[in-house]
Amino acid sequence: MARARQTAYHIRVVGTRDKLVAGTPDLSDSGRIDSEQSIDIEYAGKHLPSDARFWWQVRLWDEENVPAHGRRHRRFSPVGCAMRCAPAAVDGGWVAPIPRHGYPGSVTLPAHLPEAMPFRYAELPLKQPAASLLKLFQRALFYPFDETAARFESSDKVLDAVWEVGRYTLQATPFLGVYVDGERQRIPYEGDAYIRMLGHYAVDREFAVQRSTHEFLLRNPTWPTEWQMHSLFMAWEDYMATGNSESLVRNYGLLGRKTLVGLARSDGLISTTSGRQDKAFLAAIALASGELRDRVDWPPLLAAGVVGPDPVPGETDSFVFTDYNAVVNTFHYRALRTMADIARALDRDADACVFRGT
Repeated sequence: MARARQTAYHIRVVGTRDKLVAGTPDLSDSGRIDSEQSIDIEYAGKHLPSDARFWWQVRLWDEENVPAHGRRHRRFSPVGCAMRCAPAAVDGGWVAPIPRHGYPGSVTLPAHLPEAMPFRYAELPLKQPAASLLKLFQRALFYPFDETAARFESSDKVLDAVWEVGRYTLQATPFLGVYVDGERQRIPYEGDAYIRMLGHYAVDREFAVQRSTHEFLLRNPTWPTEWQMHSLFMAWEDYMATGNSESLVRNYGLLGRKTLVGLARSDGLISTTSGRQDKAFLAAIALASGELRDRVDWPPLLAAGVVGPDPVPGETDSFVFTDYNAVVNTFHYRALRTMADIARALDRDADACVFRGT
């Protein structure tokens, strides 16, 4: 429906493709719905087991009441992946399964899915001289991604290559359904996730992985002080991209605490070293262990990963850390302004005035 405006949709969900072809939906059939809504349509059919696969189909109508040619359909699983596997046989022997990622607190795949890992190369030692390789194939695990949703081309081939690397990164890395840091830890970080969600909006019409990552981090936050306040920025971008306020309403109280107003002194400045990080404060922001630490960029000692007699100086551009850091308080100011915008979007004008200090 290029260059057309949607006026209606019809969604069907079935258990097998045969039912889809036959036009006999057994799980959900919305019928024609006169609406321009094209995202965030809540499923209202029968229960879908998480370890099964299904098919869904959508049909659209334009402003002249003309249906789109054909009906787009796709297979899916409620866990976000329809992949199945069995142990592979090599010359009569079984390939050992890849062990689960073992970093504490890492995001893991569902139990019925095999482990995935970055592919670099494969080595197949054939011990018997007469042995031959009959078939070799690779299976990749991807989060759903529309490769045709965005396109970039310029007169600079290097710039084109940079754009393609960025696009593919956003296609390949959300394979767990959230934005993890990579293979090292497989943990989302708020600052990284904020940048990636903005990039993802630019290359695909996708909204679920951004919200899933944001809501995961709300209750599984990381240690940097500035990262806590990125939850406000992610919440606002999610709302601006979708127009859906359900997540704002559901997490409104926690978002307010993520401004870190609980660390503020009388003049409004916040500090993580003023003794205000007590158990009640940490529980209020859902930080289960440790305390907040100011990051700025990459502080000394942490850059090396160890504390030793000759630590790496970090990457703070000679920033001088004090009890009340300018970088942290700049983020705090923006977090308060963003929370005021959230309050106003939810018609909580009195709260908006409090967060704006007016």
